[in-house]
Amino acid sequence: MSNKGYYFPKTNWKLRVGDRDNAALEPDTIMITDESIAILDAKYYKYGVTGRVSDLPRSTSINKQITYAEYIAENSKFLKDRKNNKQILNAFLLPFNLYDNRLGGNENYYSIGEAVADWKQADKDYERVQGILIDVKKLMANSTKPNRQEIKKLSDAIKDSLIRNKKMQKSGN
Repeated sequence: MSNKGYYFPKTNWKLRVGDRDNAALEPDTIMITDESIAILDAKYYKYGVTGRVSDLPRSTSINKQITYAEYIAENSKFLKDRKNNKQILNAFLLPFNLYDNRLGGNENYYSIGEAVADWKQADKDYERVQGILIDVKKLMANSTKPNRQEIKKLSDAIKDSLIRNKKMQKSGN
């Protein structure tokens, strides 16, 4: 679908003097593949350089990501996607330099973990926001035109991160 506004949750006031619409909540990007709908938020945080937890997205950003995904997971207009078993994924994309990487990754997409909210059970995939470092040079090389292979690689990196983090949680790590 070319109209990404279709995926934006909206609110409005029901007032005695009439209804008033508010601006929609807008994620950076919605990435759609045959298997999934991924809500992506590109954050220009320094974590990919510093490795400091204080350089990661905070609660407001995490909660918004979960809200974006929950909208798609629960709104009736996405019922066809859910019936077709499209997985709803959620990720922060954070920059790093593959060739000056202090965090140990050697791939263009590198999972650092995930963010969860204490007001959710995190039993739904979209309630687990994956932290994915993305090599800035690779990102820039693919910014001018959609590259289906890179979209698939990023989607797979998010899915792999989710699976790995679920396994770690089950094992108690």
